[in-house]
Amino acid sequence: MYQDSKGRLYFLTSGGLSVYDGARFTNYTTADGLALEVVNDMLEMSPDSFWIATNTNKLNCLVNGKIKLLKTSDGFSPVINGFLRTDDGRIYAAADDGLFTWQGDRFTFLPVVYEGKEVGRFLAQIKQSGKFLLLLINPGLGEDAGTIFLYDPNTRQVLHREKTFLTYHITTSLRGDIWLAGTTGIKVLKKEKLEQGIFQVEEVPANFAAVRTKQCLFLSFDGLGQLWLSIPNEGLLVIKPGQAPVVYNEGSGLGSSRISFIFQDREGNNWFIPESRGAQKLVSNNVELIDRPFGRRSISDLYVEKESDSAWLYSPTNSELILSKGLSKKVFHTPFHPVYTAYLLARGSDLFLYDEKNIYKFEIPTTGTEVKTICHYKYSSQQIGYGNLDPNGNLIFCADNTLRVFLKDCSTFFYTLEYYSDQISFDKDGYLWVVTRSGSLRVFSLHPENPDEYLKLKYDLSSQLKIDNPRSLVVDDSNRIWIGTRFQGLYCFHFVQNRLQLLRHLTRSDGLTDNFVNYLGCDGNNTIWASSPAGLDKLKILGKQLVVENITQSNKFYVSIKKMMADKNGTVRAVGESGNLIRINEPTDHKDAVTPKFFISQIRAGQESYSGSDSLHPFSYKQNNFSFFVAAPSFYDEKQVKYRYLLRGSGNLQWSEPTAEAGFHFVNLPPGRYVLNVKAEFPAGRYPAQFLSYSFIIDPPWWQTWWFRVLLGLMIIGFFIAIVRRYYRGKFLRQRTVLEKQQLVEKERTRIATDMHDDLGAGLSRIKYLSESIQFKKANDESIINDVVKIASYSDEMVEKMGEIVWALNEKNDTLADLVAFTRSYAVDYLNTNNIQCIFHGSEELPGSFVTGEIRRNLFLSVKESLHNVVKHAGAQTVTIRVSIDNNIQFTIHDDGVGIDWNHIRPFSNGLSNILKRMEEIGGKAEIQNKGGTSITLNVPFKE
Repeated sequence: MYQDSKGRLYFLTSGGLSVYDGARFTNYTTADGLALEVVNDMLEMSPDSFWIATNTNKLNCLVNGKIKLLKTSDGFSPVINGFLRTDDGRIYAAADDGLFTWQGDRFTFLPVVYEGKEVGRFLAQIKQSGKFLLLLINPGLGEDAGTIFLYDPNTRQVLHREKTFLTYHITTSLRGDIWLAGTTGIKVLKKEKLEQGIFQVEEVPANFAAVRTKQCLFLSFDGLGQLWLSIPNEGLLVIKPGQAPVVYNEGSGLGSSRISFIFQDREGNNWFIPESRGAQKLVSNNVELIDRPFGRRSISDLYVEKESDSAWLYSPTNSELILSKGLSKKVFHTPFHPVYTAYLLARGSDLFLYDEKNIYKFEIPTTGTEVKTICHYKYSSQQIGYGNLDPNGNLIFCADNTLRVFLKDCSTFFYTLEYYSDQISFDKDGYLWVVTRSGSLRVFSLHPENPDEYLKLKYDLSSQLKIDNPRSLVVDDSNRIWIGTRFQGLYCFHFVQNRLQLLRHLTRSDGLTDNFVNYLGCDGNNTIWASSPAGLDKLKILGKQLVVENITQSNKFYVSIKKMMADKNGTVRAVGESGNLIRINEPTDHKDAVTPKFFISQIRAGQESYSGSDSLHPFSYKQNNFSFFVAAPSFYDEKQVKYRYLLRGSGNLQWSEPTAEAGFHFVNLPPGRYVLNVKAEFPAGRYPAQFLSYSFIIDPPWWQTWWFRVLLGLMIIGFFIAIVRRYYRGKFLRQRTVLEKQQLVEKERTRIATDMHDDLGAGLSRIKYLSESIQFKKANDESIINDVVKIASYSDEMVEKMGEIVWALNEKNDTLADLVAFTRSYAVDYLNTNNIQCIFHGSEELPGSFVTGEIRRNLFLSVKESLHNVVKHAGAQTVTIRVSIDNNIQFTIHDDGVGIDWNHIRPFSNGLSNILKRMEEIGGKAEIQNKGGTSITLNVPFKE
């Protein structure tokens, strides 16, 4: 085994390399690039960079989680069995071909010559002592098998060769001495002598004398100075200086009694490699599982007084009482033979044993091993519970549905309950608390002055207790009431002013090993111990925080616990259902234990994998499915490390719920900037919570980049401009076409007008002149004269009409000023000819705005029709014409004649209807009124 600077553990096996970061294993084989799957040793060169020596002449390196081949400058690598980095940074390799050192970029052979002969093949181990090296030859290979050489690498001289005994393994103690395990037992080479180049074998110190003659395959010192030994077919021994060894074997849970490797990590956890059984861990070496305590097959009960450092154990097999104190024991024989189970209580020299049929009170002798029976009481019961000794030394326990008091004078007292109680407890004020399986809770006061009424009910709290199936009860030194249940875990109450206040409710989700709490104990430190069929838990209140520590589970002891008690030194003993015993001493902090590092071990983005130390560029938008794997290598109870995360940038501002899963998965993350915050919380408050933060970017696809959006925006603007331009160009072309057509029409109108004026006008004028000539010549012929007069009259009228038509058709007259001027000229001439005064009101300066020929013609003809009606029917003396221009062209013709008579209009008169029709055709209207004559208003909408 090997541990790197980040705390990860490496298991070097014959089937490859396994890396364990506390959350998951990562395995490497030849399929991943290993030269061979038999891994001999490894060496960390820098964080996340390692050399891997397999049992072949190729050297691998592991860099950022990837296996590669390490190429030397000369292409040579020996078959390396072990590495050593000395205090000055030099690297040595123990190889099948001897000793090598790394120089520059290749391995250099260092000859080991003794008495003129080259030795040192099949080198297995190297240890440093000052400027010298100790070289151990593989104990199973070659003629120098198991030989040790003291070697000076500077002079390349062997200072000593030790071959008088076969050495299996060498290790270095905390003070720097070299310990040898071999065929003659365990020997020591003192640091002071070795550093002087003196090889002098000595016996182990007196405080380790118990293991002096042990032949072990492997030995190792832990951080506390304890010596661990692997003894073939015996198991694992650990010895504290000056104390007897503690033995771990298959009965204690070891996978095999042959341990090939012993390793202690930086937290003080001890790891063992049983042959062909993987790896095992002992979290705390202050926890000891004793399969056969003191050689006894089973222990049914134990009792420890808080103020004592001794423990009483009872073995029903031989009816023996065992008094244990430190490493010593004393056995007493009793006449008690329990029917099924037995319960034990002791105070001073008085000791009680009872079962379903008998109660014994014994006196423990100061000498001898036979106890003295003080009292013996027979009774009949189907079920009994854990009893207690009251402050007066009397025994109280529950039998069936009664509280039974066994007084010191051997008399008894009974108090009837409604149901059975498994465990009772006294508070610090001397009151007795009793909870039954039916859920009732009562508090009793004691009255030794009246043995017939020894127990009196003080409080009945049954109505306040809402708990199903209570099974255990203890009142701690702070008068907190702890009640364990069959299915619902553990409850903690505070009793204030005759009321129960629930402080806490704990279940497996809060860290308990099991929801069935069958026994509760409290030690001198006010720590609660909860036992269950699944193991033993330790509950300690630190400030406002309650810390739960799984003692048996974290040590991989799968033991059903039925009772525990603590002595005044803080040593806790727990007895299991199968009769084995667990002893828990006060923990000693490991001097090298540090807060575990917290880091990202792997990142998966899409189909690609990266180590947490890789320098990453922004991820592609196709890599939007992420898996982050984190690690906080703590091996105290790594399955209880809880992780929480918060991914900023995802829109979620809430931390996730705590989970033991150290991998976080995100699917279909949109492009953007993200910050992953992760928190690790350690079990039992062993370390402060750790945090890490990782920032990453997911690039958008090209069609979501800023430059594409700018380009797209420019294209859209250009497209929009093109559409607008095309629209207005089309509109302009249509307007031009209309204008061209209009120009053609106007041109044609001009041509028609010109032709009419030139041709028809000239012809009509000629008719007129001929008619006048005939009239002159035939003055005396009346019939000719009349006809000729008519011809002349019609000719004048035709010339006049032709002039109007020409005026309407001529585009040069399509202005408002021309319209008003022509109309005024006509009106004045026409009315003056008919002896009617014409008054014309209009602006002196009229705009030259365009007015279509249709509007001009219809307005003019409407005015002309109106004037014709005035001359013909009104009998007027004066006609007033007003012209106003705003949003309309308005002509008002008012005469001072007789006015229009609506009742005597000729049936076939078309004048007024023509006016109305003409105005309607051009979108205008005509209004005719009687106002001191006739008033006609012509109104046409007009915009300049």
